[in-house]
Amino acid sequence: MTKSFGNVERAFEAEAEEAFAFLTTDFGLDAPRRDGIVIPTVTFAGPGLRYRVMLATDDRAVVTSIHLDEGGTRLCADLDEVAAAAGLTSSNQVRSSAHTLYALRGALRFQADLVRRLHPLLTAPSAADLLRRANA
Repeated sequence: MTKSFGNVERAFEAEAEEAFAFLTTDFGLDAPRRDGIVIPTVTFAGPGLRYRVMLATDDRAVVTSIHLDEGGTRLCADLDEVAAAAGLTSSNQVRSSAHTLYALRGALRFQADLVRRLHPLLTAPSAADLLRRANA
């Protein structure tokens, strides 16, 4: 592990909480929970909907997943697939590199912006259909 990536690992949780704070302040989700034992993870949860922001240390990448409870079934998909299904990006176009602290912050801002734009769709009655289109 390089010194630069060590800084990324140490800063990840605080940086993720800051970038995605709008989920709590603007959309009323629960305060973030740090729950990564093996993979550093920050989770924002509300009734039936969860966002998990993870630092994939092997890939040195930020990965955000969306979890929706729908009629006793949990649908899960990665942000890039949901954003593509919603027509916000092309597949595999979500910025995720976290090789440096600068790159981490950029990836978190990019992904937080997508989540902000997707959240109204993910709380709409058609949310399950969107996740299914994202191969959930």
